[in-house]
Amino acid sequence: MNRTHQSSYKTYLLVQARLKQGWSRADLAREMGVAKKTILRWENGNAVPQPPFRARLVELLLINPTEIWPQNPGAFPPGLAQAEEAATGLPEAPEMLVDPSLPLLSRHFLVGRDNELAQLRQRLCQGGSATLTALNGLPGVGKTALAITLAHDEAVRAHFKNGILWAGLGPEPNLQSHLSRWGSLLGMSASEMSSLNDVEAWAIALHRTIGTRTMLLVIDDVWGLEDALTLKVGGPACSHLFTTRFPSIAAQVATNGATAIKELDSDESLGLLHLLAPQVVEHETQRARELVEAVGGLPLALTLLGNYLRGQAYTSPARHVAAALQRLRDASERLT
Repeated sequence: MNRTHQSSYKTYLLVQARLKQGWSRADLAREMGVAKKTILRWENGNAVPQPPFRARLVELLLINPTEIWPQNPGAFPPGLAQAEEAATGLPEAPEMLVDPSLPLLSRHFLVGRDNELAQLRQRLCQGGSATLTALNGLPGVGKTALAITLAHDEAVRAHFKNGILWAGLGPEPNLQSHLSRWGSLLGMSASEMSSLNDVEAWAIALHRTIGTRTMLLVIDDVWGLEDALTLKVGGPACSHLFTTRFPSIAAQVATNGATAIKELDSDESLGLLHLLAPQVVEHETQRARELVEAVGGLPLALTLLGNYLRGQAYTSPARHVAAALQRLRDASERLT
């Protein structure tokens, strides 16, 4: 097989992997956080995605990267996708940077959070320069899910036209790893990055690099105030969204007041459980409501239980589902 045919075959594999997932090029671009023309260039074989984007494509399209991208990519002839580009002739949106580490949007609608989403969207997009917003609530109440939904929101992305950066922290974060990854995504030179020896130097350099760009920086699961402040590297046109389980940290980082995320009420909880396991809720409404009340309205717990019950409904007789609901009323069974 000559080089032209090899290149066309490789791009064919990439196109087929996308189509197998049922996605248009625009869908994949949105999930990847890039312009549609970038997907087009990858599928043409005219460009090869950088390692962070390649890893995300592997995750999204379930592909073997060694079958598609050569070890030493050069200039490739046009592939299958070029005909579509000529046919559409549509202008492409400008490049927008979206951190590949941003989690994918859940396939399930975020239940019971319409008001919070609307308020947070307005606060982030109209809060003025260098907005600092914090979400606070119990573990499992849905702070991260809200942050992910906002980061994928069309209005939020339209406002933060230069991109979105994401960092998931936890109790022992590697701050320099997050900062250096952001530096690579923002296009800092290798020589400049090699001269940065500590997180303070990284923070200063990133702040300078971001400059006047309009970006959203999401720092999820903050356990320490210093960690949050270290990653507050955006410029005057940026907004920062923090999530934390600690009210004191939320109060200190938020310039316009922290948003407390409460548990779902009984009806919202039952609605979420119905979304995940509709057969169970419709046939065992009373037991499902009792389970919801026992859990206490935490979306993470409800999601885990809903997924479990949905599996039971597909594989077990109705009496086994009823027995499972009865068992799950016990806290130790739920933990198991």
